[in-house]
Amino acid sequence: MIQENWADIVVTKEFGRKSKAEALGRITTHTAYHAGQLALILKYGEIRLG
Repeated sequence: MIQENWADIVVTKEFGRKSKAEALGRITTHTAYHAGQLALILKYGEIRLG
């Protein structure tokens, strides 16, 4: 992707109109949030049988 394309607008049902840069930031932070959730599950979670 060339540098000037980051300002192009994309439209999604969930978030409306965003620049490509804003959309990438949203995807990145959203993925990092869920990675943190998974890390907490792995650290503190336990399996209960029965």
